[in-house]
Amino acid sequence: MIGLSLWLLVFGATPVPPPDLGLTQVVLDTAAAMRNISTLQVNMEQTKALVSLAEKVQAKGTLCFARPRRLAMDLNGPGGTQLVIDGDLLTMTYKALKKTETTNLTRDPRGRAIAEHLFLLLEAEPQQLTQIYGLTVVKEQPLRVELTPKSEALSRIIKRVEARFHNKGFVEHLVLEEQNGDSTVWEFSSPRLNQPLDPATCPFTNL
Repeated sequence: MIGLSLWLLVFGATPVPPPDLGLTQVVLDTAAAMRNISTLQVNMEQTKALVSLAEKVQAKGTLCFARPRRLAMDLNGPGGTQLVIDGDLLTMTYKALKKTETTNLTRDPRGRAIAEHLFLLLEAEPQQLTQIYGLTVVKEQPLRVELTPKSEALSRIIKRVEARFHNKGFVEHLVLEEQNGDSTVWEFSSPRLNQPLDPATCPFTNL
């Protein structure tokens, strides 16, 4: 697992779904705010707690998102990496190793599955999201939700995800708990919404 598989939870558009999906009005209102975001650039701080290590591993960096299907996550610190998805190309750079790998997602079923899952969370309709995750509203103001995998395969890896949303439509706080006991917390701050992206940290084509 890339360890970057759940960064940002964004609910997409559309008709009001059946009530048993857990999509309350506050969730739909947040979805509406998120649909208005065409570009996003935020600072982020990542804290990983690994069962194999006594100390937590921290890193700082940036996250960029642009519609359609463009995402960049750049982390510094020990094990620093940069992940860029730009259309059908996925590029991973391992900074300490000075190594870069590029994959064409049309020829890589595993990489494409990872990308599709990321963009499901970034752009999907709420109904599609709730086909894969059970959704529980933990708190309405500010909105905090918990996601639990429905499929046995995904639940072998992911125990739960919790996200807290800003009223402007971006995730402020994200927690990923894995079944092996590892956990990761991301804090997102200083958002730039619907503004030109910095090409140094958001290396997308055709912006």
